[in-house]
Amino acid sequence: MSYGVVKTYQSTMTSGLTLTSAFDLSSRAWTTIYFDVPSMASGTDFYIQGAAALTGTYRRVKHPLINAPFVETNTFVIGSITTNRLVLMPTGLRYVKIEQSTAMTDTVSTFNLICSD
Repeated sequence: MSYGVVKTYQSTMTSGLTLTSAFDLSSRAWTTIYFDVPSMASGTDFYIQGAAALTGTYRRVKHPLINAPFVETNTFVIGSITTNRLVLMPTGLRYVKIEQSTAMTDTVSTFNLICSD
C-alpha cells in the first residue's frame, strides 16, 4: 500500500511573538494536513490563518456551521490543552500561518505541518 507523497513544512516562533512565519504549502492540493503541536511551556490556543498570497493579509480560518438556518461559521481553534499532539486541519490553503492567543514564552518552538495526498 502506498501513502503517496508526504512532505513536512517547518517554521519556528521565538519568545514574545504570536505568529509563525508563513508556510508555503506549494501549489499542490494536499488531501490531508496535520498540525504537529509541540510541547508548550504555557497554555495557549492556536488559530490557523490563511491568505491568497504569501505577502497578503492573513485571516483566521472559519468552518461553516452545518444545518444552520442562515450562513454561520465557527472559528477553527486548537485548544490550549492540546500539546504534543497531531491535529487534522483544514485543507485547500496554500499560504498558512499559525497564530497563538498569547505571546510565546518558550525560547523557540518549532511548528510542523505534515502534508500528504
